[in-house]
Amino acid sequence: MFKKNIMQNEIFVEGMHCEHCANRVTDWIKKIKGIKNVNVDVESGKVTIFSTTTIDKNLIKSAIENAGYKLK
Repeated sequence: MFKKNIMQNEIFVEGMHCEHCANRVTDWIKKIKGIKNVNVDVESGKVTIFSTTTIDKNLIKSAIENAGYKLK
């Protein structure tokens, strides 16, 4: 059985204040093909994205903006 390589990217998002914010950001990022998991730390604004393929930064930026936030 072959295991897919998982890539990890970290970004920082402005304006998140609660779990609702984190869930909104997570939901939008997970719409991107290849995303396997998203971890959000609301206090620091750090979003860790796990994917099976390289993800275009513009897709991530667009997802963040669609969620109502912006990258730091």
